[in-house]
Amino acid sequence: MLVKSKPLLIFAFIAATLYATVILYNSGTLKEVSKSGWSHFQDADEAEGIESQTSAIPEHIVDSISTPSHPQAPPSSPSPAPAPAPAPPTSQPPQPTPNLAIATFLTGQASDDTYFNSTRLLVYQLLHAAPTRITNPNITFVVLCGNKLSEEKKDRLRKDGATVIPLEDVKLPDWIHTGEERWSEQFTKLRVFEQTDYKRILYIDADYMIMHPIDDIFEEPVVKTLTPTLFFRNGVMKEDERPFPKEWLFAARSENGGGGGFDHPVPPVQTNYANAGFFLIAPDPEMYEHLMSVMQHEGRFETNFMEQDMLNYVFKRDGLMPWRELDWKWSANFVNERDVEMGVHSLHGKFWKEGPEEVQKRWRKEMDEMVKFHEH
Repeated sequence: MLVKSKPLLIFAFIAATLYATVILYNSGTLKEVSKSGWSHFQDADEAEGIESQTSAIPEHIVDSISTPSHPQAPPSSPSPAPAPAPAPPTSQPPQPTPNLAIATFLTGQASDDTYFNSTRLLVYQLLHAAPTRITNPNITFVVLCGNKLSEEKKDRLRKDGATVIPLEDVKLPDWIHTGEERWSEQFTKLRVFEQTDYKRILYIDADYMIMHPIDDIFEEPVVKTLTPTLFFRNGVMKEDERPFPKEWLFAARSENGGGGGFDHPVPPVQTNYANAGFFLIAPDPEMYEHLMSVMQHEGRFETNFMEQDMLNYVFKRDGLMPWRELDWKWSANFVNERDVEMGVHSLHGKFWKEGPEEVQKRWRKEMDEMVKFHEH
């Protein structure tokens, strides 16, 4: 009986020895761990209280641990907090859309490119040339184009940087006759009053040359506030004309032709006749409709100087909307040396063939610089 039980004693002794070894190795902190769960603990050094040293347990001991037929899923760990969204790249704030404009009008009926090139010179001076360019981002430069102007020329002006706005011709009534064919489009420039994308527009003829920056003209008190129509003036309103707007703005410079011509003094004498090559307005469709209604009445105004005569009729000094005078420093026509010496900001004339020699030289110099600028 004792002999038969000897193998059992030996087996019991070996099992006890293995059990004691595991206990001694783990310093008395043995826990039953399945093989499938062991890999989970290796990834988390302190999970379930197992310290990082457990990864050093001898391989023959790890292999001796039984694997259940349906292993339990490793305990879930808290989901990591989502990473904060990356900060958006820094960028410049969007620039506001300009609501002030300097504008000119270019007819498509000219026999050569003189006025087209003069318009390009204005674009260059107002948008690119450092001494005279617009610095207020709220001001843009607009070229109003007659519908006879070629698409090629419009594209060239756009490439130069101008905002190009094609216009439909204003149809002239039969009683208005022009001295020159190209003047038939002059009334089309009155569509500047329709350009309500802009709060204020300074209109200048295409044959102007900029001598000094003109941004600050929009800060003049006379143009910052609209003027109420003077309805109290009796006997002025014509019943066959469209109603007057309740308030308006038309500010211009006195025509130097009536104040001494090429020999005018500086500062010049103010007159009752405005030059329509340089004026500042608040666009208003109601005003445009009033102008168009006036055109329909034969003999209502003189036509020697086309739209200039008409504007002087509508905004006559003794009428309901007397035109306002801009400071003389902003513009001069019939240009003389005194205008240059006194620092007038813009000059009106055909400087490719007339005017003070100093101004003609500057005109040629500016044209050369414009060509070189666009070549590069």
